[in-house]
Amino acid sequence: QPWGGSDTLLCWTADALAAHFADARFLIWVERPADALAHWLAQGGAGDPRDALAAWKDAAQRISRLVQQHRPRCMVVLADEARMVPHAVAQRLGHWLAIDIAAAEDRQGLGVRHATGVVR
Repeated sequence: QPWGGSDTLLCWTADALAAHFADARFLIWVERPADALAHWLAQGGAGDPRDALAAWKDAAQRISRLVQQHRPRCMVVLADEARMVPHAVAQRLGHWLAIDIAAAEDRQGLGVRHATGVVR
């Protein structure tokens, strides 16, 4: 049964999830450390910002190991790339999931949302 989750804390259990769920695939969204820190601060981050950056680094290393060990099961998306070329990222995702994105968009009247409007 398909299941998904999105939580930055999943990086702490990704190895166990990959081992337990042999068919699991991982879509990994990567932000630059500065963006992650800005998000943390905007959310009212408490404590020393260096601790937040250290946690980001640790999480990035865990995710990097996951990708190295299970490359065919992982798709890495850079947040900057998704903002700049959302349609290209959607096409890559469709290819990875074996979904015809253009056909799905046509059937559903969907487009990839971008800051300046809908990209078709």
